Amino acid sequence: LSLYLLGHWPAIAAGLSLPMVILELVLGFHDMSLTIIVPITITAVLVATRPRLVGYLYAAATILALTTISRSDFPLADLLTWLAVFALPCVIGELGRYVVSAVRGIQRASAQQLRHQRQELARELHDTSIHDITSMIMALERAKLAGITDPQALDEVDFAIAAGRQSVVSMRGVLKILRSGALSSDPTWGVPEAIAAATPDVRRALDEARVVLARAGMTLQDHFEDHLEMPMPLSVRTALVRVIQECTVNMAKYAAPGSTGTVMIERSATE
Repeated sequence: LSLYLLGHWPAIAAGLSLPMVILELVLGFHDMSLTIIVPITITAVLVATRPRLVGYLYAAATILALTTISRSDFPLADLLTWLAVFALPCVIGELGRYVVSAVRGIQRASAQQLRHQRQELARELHDTSIHDITSMIMALERAKLAGITDPQALDEVDFAIAAGRQSVVSMRGVLKILRSGALSSDPTWGVPEAIAAATPDVRRALDEARVVLARAGMTLQDHFEDHLEMPMPLSVRTALVRVIQECTVNMAKYAAPGSTGTVMIERSATE
């Protein structure tokens, strides 16, 4: 029972095993029976996972019980023997504590290095990509102010400006998550909330796809159920939006003018 509890509650296992050891000695069982494995194992686990003092106090209490209750003609020899026996689990526990501490130190160093890399990447993206996109938007706005008489060309410029601004908003969401390192509150999916927030919902993605295809002389039909926008995992929503966007780009690039695209989405309770 003590060994069973040891995996989750070492302190409770220790508190249960010590009176059992004393009872065994009082009843006259041999103190070198296999049950001595229990306090030895508990000592190693306590030293490795709990404050050192707890493990060593437990070992001292066990040794005290073994040398006082079950006396022999050579008490000093018994004391030295049990000290030698319990020195081994203490050494094993210290070794385990050292390994765990080393692993945690490596994890902390890796996390710190990752945060530093994310901050460097965010700074680089901000200084290059966002700056370049903003410059292109400003250039388009200057061209628009200079006077564009062709309505279709003016419409294309407005579309490019709107797309550029949306790109800046989305990239700033990515930069936010890179700088903060905060992950989604849903540990199952682990989707960064800032990136997910910058991703449009499915209906908006379809509306944007319809506008893009209309500009290429194509049409878009969609068939989906009313409850499509019910709560869903952020990763699923993001995947749906990315699929719609990628298919829209491919159709606008490769399909013949006048073509019709169809999007069909069905949702059940589980898929």
